[in-house]
Parts: sequence; C-alpha cells; structure tokens
Amino acid sequence: MKLGVFYQSGHKLVACYKAIEQLRVFYPDIPVALYEEGSTQLGPVAKKFNLTYKQVPQRGSNQNHFGRPVIGIESNLLWLERIYEACTTTLKDVDWVILYEDDVWCKQLITHEPKSDISGGLGPVYNKPLYEYLKNRFGVTDHSRNVWSSLGSLENYGACGGTIFRREAFIQAYNRIDEIPWEEIGKLDDRPLEWSDASLSFIFQHAGFTSTRWDDWEQYNAMNIGNHWDETFHTAPMDQQRDVAFIHGYKHFYNYTNDKVSFDEDITTRGYLLIGLGRKYIDECFNLVLTLRKQEDNNPITILIHESDIEYTQNKNLFDNIILFKPDIDSELWKLCKTNFEKYCLYPRLHLNDYTPYDQTIIVDSDELCQYSTKDVWDMVSSKDFPIQMVGRKGDNNWHWGTINDVTQAYGKVVNHVHGGFVFINKRDNRTKLFFDYLKEIVFKYDEYNCKKWYDSGMTDEILFAIAHSHFDNDPILFDEFPIITFNYGTDINPPSKLQTEGNQNKIMESPIPFVHMFDKIHGRQYNTLFRKILLK
Repeated sequence: MKLGVFYQSGHKLVACYKAIEQLRVFYPDIPVALYEEGSTQLGPVAKKFNLTYKQVPQRGSNQNHFGRPVIGIESNLLWLERIYEACTTTLKDVDWVILYEDDVWCKQLITHEPKSDISGGLGPVYNKPLYEYLKNRFGVTDHSRNVWSSLGSLENYGACGGTIFRREAFIQAYNRIDEIPWEEIGKLDDRPLEWSDASLSFIFQHAGFTSTRWDDWEQYNAMNIGNHWDETFHTAPMDQQRDVAFIHGYKHFYNYTNDKVSFDEDITTRGYLLIGLGRKYIDECFNLVLTLRKQEDNNPITILIHESDIEYTQNKNLFDNIILFKPDIDSELWKLCKTNFEKYCLYPRLHLNDYTPYDQTIIVDSDELCQYSTKDVWDMVSSKDFPIQMVGRKGDNNWHWGTINDVTQAYGKVVNHVHGGFVFINKRDNRTKLFFDYLKEIVFKYDEYNCKKWYDSGMTDEILFAIAHSHFDNDPILFDEFPIITFNYGTDINPPSKLQTEGNQNKIMESPIPFVHMFDKIHGRQYNTLFRKILLK
C-alpha cells in the first residue's frame, strides 16, 4: 500500500525525534508532512529524516508534557486545513495516511489492511443526541451502525494517533465541510469541535464514509510502571505490548531533555517573546518588530495576547507565533493578583519561561524601539553563565522609589536595581526553572520584604526579579557596562546613537545602544519621532 504520514508536533524535540527515528526503521522512504505548532526546534528533525516541514503559529494547547491540536472550532478547522494541505501536496501520491503524534510508536510493518475509510482505536461513544443525528442523516432506524458494526460505526469516534485513513476519502470529506452545522453539532456533543480524534472521525462519518477499529492499532499498556514526571514514565517494555504496527499513548520520551538527541548542527533556538495584552500593546509590539527587522534581526517573534485579539493580531501579518493568555484562575497566584497591572503584567512575567517556545529568549517591553543591530547583545547574554540576564545598577539607593535599602534590610541580603525592560532567558539551563519557581514563591512575601506597591497600588515584577537575582548571586549587567538599553530619546537624537541616558548620566558608549525604552509610548511625540527616524534611516 502507498503510505504517507501527517504529523503535527511542537515543544517536544526528543519525543518527535524518537517517534520519527522509529518510524524510519520500518518505513525509511515514505513521505512525511511535519507541522511544528508553536515552537521552532523541529527543523533539524525534518532535515535529518527527510521530512517536509512547516512551522505554524500555535492555536491548540501544546506544551512540553501535553499536546492537544484542537481545543475549539478555530483550532479544529485550522488543523483539518493542514491535513488537507498535506494531502494535496506532500502526500498527493499516497493512498493511505497515518495520523502521527508524539506518543505514536511504530512497532512493526503493517500486516492488517484497514477495513474502512478511516480506522483507528475503539474510542468513546458520542452523546446519544449526536448518534441519533448521524443515524437520521443516513436513514438508519436500528442499531446496525453501532460501535462494532462492520458497516462502519456512527456511534463512536476513534481517530487518535496512529489512525489510518484513505487520502481521497478525506479530501472529499473536507470539501464538504461547509455542510456541517458546527453550532448545532456542538450542542449535541461538543467533542467533535474540541478534540482532534472526535473531529477527524466525525467529518468522515458526516460525509458518509466508514469508520471502524483497525487491527494494526493498539493503546500502550503502561502497566502502572514509572513516574509521570521523570524518565521512568512509560517504561513498560515494547516486547510486552501487542504485536501491531502502531501503538498510541507511548509518552516515555516526553520527559527527556533536548541534549538526549544529537544533530550535525547547533539546534539552539532563539527568539523574542513580547507581551501584547491589549490592542494598544499589540500596536506597540508591531512597531517594535518593524524596527527589529530594520536592523536585520530576523529571529522569530512570539506574542502573548488575549483570545479576543486573535484576528486583530493575525491581520498584522508580522508575528511568527501567537500564544493565548490563559491564566490558571484557580491558582493562589492568580487570586493574589487584584489590579489590572498585577493580572496582565506581573502574572505573565512570572511565567515567561512557561510561555516562550525558544531555548534562548529576549523579552523587551512593548514601548521599546530597536535602533541598532542586536547581534552583539545576543552573543554577550548567551555567553553568560547564569541563564537569566537583566540590566540594572548596583548600589542605587534611589531605586524602588527610594526604598531599596528597606528591602535589603528586610530580605537580609543586598538587592540591586534591575530593569524589567530587558530579560534574557536560557531555558536549556535547569536553573531557569528554579529561578521562576522562586519568583512565584517570594511574590507571597511581597509585603514582608517591604516591597512598595505603585501602579494602581499593585505589586510590581521588577523588585521580585531583583530579589531573585540576589538569591541566586547573579548581578545585573550594568547600564553603562555594555550597550543594551537606553531611555527616552528626545526629538533631537538621530539614531543609531551611543547616548546612554539612564539616570541622567548622558554617557557616550563605545557603540550604539540597540534598545530604546520610550516612556511616552506609542502616542507620544518623542516615541513617534524616533520611530520614523529609525524606519527612514
């Protein structure tokens, strides 16, 4: 049989690498369409194993230990569109397509051909109203199309990882997708809208194609062995699993660090993470990216936004990746955040390492502009030993509204000035998680450490980062030590400038300073003057 693979992944380098490596043992030459959603680390996997590769913005819920390509109707339709694209391009010459995921394992060659248009697991049954809807659609008045029916089930879904489907049948079903009354279906059973396995099964069934269980598919039997969060997870031997071609649910490699696989090239990923929680901030991020591109900085850009701003952000057609802000509203940290500043500035900044899809990330504020090449900045901060780098000043008694010495006294250790407008994170270093875990711990001691509340009488993130720097014995990069960031250029300044204005020192640095933090923001005269000068340079 002429076979191909559709595979959507993201954030799980080792799991993807191992899944494809194993597939190539038995199927070394079949075409594979790999879509990487929300991260930028799988290109080398595609290159090594000869896959067709495309990086796409994140719309589902995809993380290091969890992956769900469909979470609602928007991500559902985008996912189906990607399958269609693969079926009409990379996989156009195959007859059958395997739906691959990070937890699919190819144990042997296919020995049982599928008996229907789509074949996979024996999945859950639909809600009874949806089952009745499908029966009525095809004039079925009895239970002849139940779960076990050789005519094809209308009662359940089962298109999880490792499922096989007929390519031409999918194309026909997809071309009729506008016939599906999604809103009505969601009222009968929301799973076809919110889960990929239900969605794929349903569009086949709705179009009149057959769906059955596949004899060459099996769910992994973990045998209660191992810890969910370490490398002992899912270590039940493969030779004790059923002898089938594809096993689904094998998540052993989800817990492996990226250094467990090797390539002929450096696979460290770099990019920017910007916070755009509100349209004004999205507009500022847009301008910032324009100035980055003007300096030939082509590192990918991820922006964190509200779900209500998806279309607005997409229409900018400039950001490489969009992440939706979905706070854990049941967490004690979210409950601690009362003001808008705490909810939409402090809270996301305490989770920067969770949001970024890159190994190495620079986070800058939305009201900054880039006037000069960032290459030296990237090279310098990435060469530092400690994985978190910020700029600041030592011995600045005026910082934190003149009360930093009170914080030092309460904390019991010198706390230095750090500026939140520039943060570098190296996620490959295990200390990064320790740093952010510590931030989430000390925020509950904000008052105990004599930290001041300012914006809307709320907590600020900078002082917490400063305390964490002290805890880990990590000094900030001094403002006048290396040209990274300067502030509030007047309309008389012509970029790129070497002028360091922090603390009114007006010092001329050895080279131009890449980032300029403009406190008068997007509607300010100084901001807009500098913005125009940079773009016209």
